[in-house]
Formats: sequence, structure tokens, C-alpha cells
Amino acid sequence: METISGSLTLGITLATPGDTSPTLFTGTLSETGSNAAIYMETPWSLDVAGTVYGLEIAIFADAAVTLTNQNGIRGRNGEGVDLAAGGSLYNATQGTIIGGAQGVYGAGFAATTVTNAGTIIGGTTGLETGPGLVTNQATGAILGESAGVVLTAPSSLVNDGRIAALAAGGTGVSLANGGTLLNHAAIYGELGILAAGGTVLNQGFIAGETLQNGMLQISAYATAIRFTAPGTFIEDAGIVAGTVVGDGGLLLLQSGNLAEVTGFAVDSFANSAASELSTSLAGLGTIAGFTAGDVLHLEDVTANSAFFYNHVLTLQNAGVLAGLITFTSDYPQIFHLAADPSGGTDVTAPCFCAGTRIATARGEVAVENLKVGDLVRTRDAGFVPIGWIGRRSYTPREVVENLDLRPIRIAAGALGPGMPARELRLSSGHAICIGDALVPAGALINGGSIAHCDRHETIRYFHLELARHEVIFAEQCPAESFLEDALRWQFENAREFALAHPLPAPKRSCLPRLTQGFALDAIQRRLGRNPPPGSGPIRGLVECAGAGRIAGWAQYMLHPDAPVCLDVFIGGTRRARVLANLYRPDLRLAGIGDGGHAFDLPLPDEPGQALEVRGAASAELLEVAPNLQRLRTRAA
Repeated sequence: METISGSLTLGITLATPGDTSPTLFTGTLSETGSNAAIYMETPWSLDVAGTVYGLEIAIFADAAVTLTNQNGIRGRNGEGVDLAAGGSLYNATQGTIIGGAQGVYGAGFAATTVTNAGTIIGGTTGLETGPGLVTNQATGAILGESAGVVLTAPSSLVNDGRIAALAAGGTGVSLANGGTLLNHAAIYGELGILAAGGTVLNQGFIAGETLQNGMLQISAYATAIRFTAPGTFIEDAGIVAGTVVGDGGLLLLQSGNLAEVTGFAVDSFANSAASELSTSLAGLGTIAGFTAGDVLHLEDVTANSAFFYNHVLTLQNAGVLAGLITFTSDYPQIFHLAADPSGGTDVTAPCFCAGTRIATARGEVAVENLKVGDLVRTRDAGFVPIGWIGRRSYTPREVVENLDLRPIRIAAGALGPGMPARELRLSSGHAICIGDALVPAGALINGGSIAHCDRHETIRYFHLELARHEVIFAEQCPAESFLEDALRWQFENAREFALAHPLPAPKRSCLPRLTQGFALDAIQRRLGRNPPPGSGPIRGLVECAGAGRIAGWAQYMLHPDAPVCLDVFIGGTRRARVLANLYRPDLRLAGIGDGGHAFDLPLPDEPGQALEVRGAASAELLEVAPNLQRLRTRAA
């Protein structure tokens, strides 16, 4: 190895023949002319352990070279290092490379490999390069006034250190032509990342900044990531401060939380961990992979009821369409909605209250004292081990403000002799087994032996999951176990399940569920819910028709507690009769009785055929929602 030392004032040219590669530079070189301080004309290996200063460019390579910096390299007006023909650069922990323009400039056409463990600073861009690989190690910092790193061709950037744009209007990382960015540490700028396609994986920190009092400061109102072409953004337990803007493409939530997201064609939730996504309805893409533990917050939508059909979740507020969310597949979901503190929508899951005694192989045990692996008695499968126990709680204030969070109290013997054996309290959506059907507890309210609890206290809910959906026994009353669906995220310990069961097997309901119709009405009447017969004029609304279903609500004006029987006509022929006794919280909040006046049933599409809904007793035509496009009615 040739060693160059001493204090030099003239530039050095490294070329064969005449010089020996590899070369170790240990001296001090200051070139004040227009030439590069070190010019590498042919493929070379150079290790800089001294100091290299150039008025314009410190080191210029006209061939694919191997360069290591252990000390200081500075190009005052130009580049610190210019790898015009590609090659590799390693900047060690103690190394500093500074350029008045770019700290490091790589070839736009030839493969370049840059590994940085020290500091690279540019007056405009910290590092700009074309195809190849850039690795910023944990001790590394790449800083520029207008940009930290710019990749001008498809290439890869792995960041374990710090990358930043220091001036107003700057961009932390720019993927100008796609490529791949793996971020494990920190990237920030007034625009954190600008990507013309490609893939961005975040397991670290990405932030947008705004100018405040003359200084750039991290802000949730800035843009953290912006795609200008379809690409893929993967969030995996990192932190993003600011808005994420897609241009089509895919958002994949591997784990963690994202706020202020818009513009992706598909918003996908991974099955491996619980995730939360906050966005506006307009900014939401098609939802994929939404499952246990995942949370979707719609910041600009207030909805208090929902129904899911044919891949679409329809959100409503007081019976008026609030929004549509499209999913890539169907889900066996039961949605119970409550107001979100931010003004959006919360979904709650059915559960047992603390103190409820569950039949087990060792006798009746309070639900809060059970543990995973305990054997519980089922109606059809003998004793089955508990696979998971969901837990959630609500404060007295939350219970007072939201009737649907209050437990349903079923008095001893209300469902039959010894059923339940003592008072049973459970959430309104938790289903009781009656005959060979499951009926939500809230649908059984009769104003006497079955009613909402009026005690305003902290409520602790529990739900037991078995290998399959089963009927178990609570206070000797048959009730359902937890059914795998998208409601698991409401439980405080949802993440522990997601970690233990990254790919949970889907479950099917063990029995049909009655939420509306004549069979439910017969059960309600048997349990003492006997409203007077209805007659006279009706009011109501057909809110959805087409795509295989029809839905809405109806109520007698003179007998508001009586369910309305409706006939559905297609082409003048009656095709279905339905009883409007489905409970919806939005109807209750709108003052439409107790909320049990909705209907929702499947109905085949017959294009070109007039469709209408009439009262069965009066033949009175039900009004159609103004925004309903698919429903065609005949003249009354």
C-alpha cells in the first residue's frame, strides 16, 4: 500500500501507471484552485485518514473506485465527494464529508454503494445518487439544506441513523424514480419523504415540519410522506408525525397506528398485529385484511348505525346515509356503534359483566376469575378449554352518556324456570340461546324483568373465546361464546391475542341469529313485550334498495311502540313480508320509539322492475330517501 503524507497545497491525481493502489492518505491537502484536491482517474482504492480540502471539489472519481474516509473531506463550493462513474464509499464513524453543493454525489447511471457511519453535509443536498445502495448506519447523519438524500434512479436506501433537510421547503428523502426505502430511525424535513412510486417501509420515525417563529418544528399538520405516483407504504410499529398522502397504490398497516392518511387505492391491515388507522372518508381506500384488533377512525363522519352487505359497510346517522366503506372481502360481523370521543364512530363487542358465574369443569366460577385453559361447559361439545378472554371496561360517565354501553339486566327466571338461576348482566349485543336461535339481549327488553341497568357505575365486561363458536352457560342460562370478527379491537387486551395468534382461523356462528322478523316478535311477546296492535298512518323511510337487499324503518304514528308489518312489491307482485322490529341505536337517538323499528332483508335485483314498500294493513306507500338512486317506485 502506498502512503501519502505531509502538508500539500497542490492537487493529487491517482492513475495507473505511476501510482500504487491501494493508497493511504494521512496528510493535509488544501487545493485552492479550480481542480479537485484529489482526482481519481482510473479504478482505485483510497483510504483518507488525513484532511482533504478543495475550493471546488474535494475528491472527484472518473472511474469506479473504492473510497474510505476516516477523517475530514470538504469541497467548499462543489461536492465533498463526486463518484461520477460509480463505485463505493465508506464514511467511518469519525469521518465527515462536507460539500457546498452536495456532500456526496453519485453517478446517475452506474451502480454506487454508499455506507455512512459518520456525518455527510451538503449545502443543497446531503447525498444524491443514482442506482445502487445507500446505508446510513446508526451513528450516521446525512444532512442537506434542501434535501437530505435524493435517489435519482431506482435504488435502495436503508436508514438506521438520521436523515434531514434543514431549510424551509426541504425534503428529508426523495425517491425521484421509485426505489426502496427502509427506515429504522429518523427522517424529517418540511416534507419528510417525497416518493415517485416505489416502496417505503417505516419502523422508525418520519416527520413533516412547519416553519414556526422562524424555525422548523415537527408538526402533525405538515406532510410526512407524499407519493406522486402509485407506490407502497408499509407502516410497521413506527411513528409518523404528519399527513401521509398516497397517489393510488397500497398502504399496508403491519402494526402500529397511523393518523391523517389519504389517497391510497387500498388500505390493508396485516393479520399479525392490531393496528389503528385514522383518515377521512374521502381519503379512505378499499379496506383489506381488517380483522381482530384493528381500528378504523373516520374523522369526518358521525355515524350511529351501520350494516354490512356485499363487501360494503354502510354508515348512517339518524337514518341518513353518512358514508360507504368498501372491503375486499366479506366479514361475519355484527356492528354495535357508539359515538367516538373525536366525533367519529366506535364499534363495541358483546360481553358478560364481572361477577357473572360461568359453568366449568370445577363448578360455577365468576367470569373475572377464569383463565385461559379452564374447561367450560358447552351445550353441544361437552367441556371445552378457553382459548382467550377478552376484557374491557367503561367509566360511569361513559355509561351515563351512552345507553348502548349499559348492561342488560335479566332477572332470575325471566326466560323460564331457573333461567337464569340468578340475575344475569351482559352487554346488549351478547346473544342468549333461545330454542335453536341466538337472540341479542337488547332485543329481549320488556321493560320489567329484562331491562337496561340503571346503576351508573364502572362496568367491566368479559368475553370467552373457544376453538369454535359455542353455547356456554352463564348463571345457568345458555349464551354464546365470542365469535371471531372485527370487534376484538374493542377489548383492552386485543394485542396479546394478535401476538399469540397472528392468523386466527375464521369461525362460523353455531346457530342462526335473530335480530328482526316474526320469529323474534313471537319470542318478545312470550317474554312480556306486548305492545298494542298497531293501526293507522305510518311514517318511515326506505334507505337502501338494490345490490341484493332492501333496508329502512317504519313506525305507526298513533301506536309508536307497535312493530309495523310491511309488504315489498317488485313489478307489482308482492315478493316479501317483513316486520320492522330490528333495533338501531340511531333510530332511538332520533326519537323513533325505542329504536326497534328497522328492517333489513335480502332481495334479488330485478332491473327495470318497479319496487315499492307498503304497510301490510294500510297499503300506505313508504317514503324513499332522497339520496337513494337504485329504487324505482310506481306512482302511489
